[in-house]
Amino acid sequence: MRGVLAAMLCVVLPTTLMAQMLEVQPGARVRVRAPGALAGRLTGVVIARTPDSLTISRTNAPPLAIPMPSLTSVELSRGKSHGAGALKGMVIGAGVGLLLGLTPLPEPTCTTRGCDPTPTRGEYMGTMILGSVGIGAGIGAIVGRERWDRYQLPARVGLILPSHRRGVGLSLRYAFGRTAGATPTR
Repeated sequence: MRGVLAAMLCVVLPTTLMAQMLEVQPGARVRVRAPGALAGRLTGVVIARTPDSLTISRTNAPPLAIPMPSLTSVELSRGKSHGAGALKGMVIGAGVGLLLGLTPLPEPTCTTRGCDPTPTRGEYMGTMILGSVGIGAGIGAIVGRERWDRYQLPARVGLILPSHRRGVGLSLRYAFGRTAGATPTR
């Protein structure tokens, strides 16, 4: 009786739990990891979803069907944020400005009226950093940055039949997804 119950759980629960992925529908932009089916992370658009697989279209490649049990991470795109893009642009701009500020000081400009004063190292570095931060923020705000929400993967159920010297044992394995909830990632 226990064997029949365990077998029913192994057949019914994965299908039921995977069917709860309501937001992962055709047309959704996703970023997935599936170590058994993919090398690394794949970003694309869901074009088909069945109870046992997710078909994702890729840029310049044929669509790929990924088995649901092999998924270890699923993230859903929530569109672009121009504020987050501006923030990232500011950080990159600050790094570029720092590198520019470390270059040799410019030579003074001299005319018949006299020479312009040479800026100090601190003035020069501050000007380069602030200018680059402003440019980076503007470019980042225009381009934007995609926002991703991590999706809670449902629990997985598996059946393990280890062999023993005195017969065959039966055990049931129940594992949860890796994420703790739908939290925004950066």
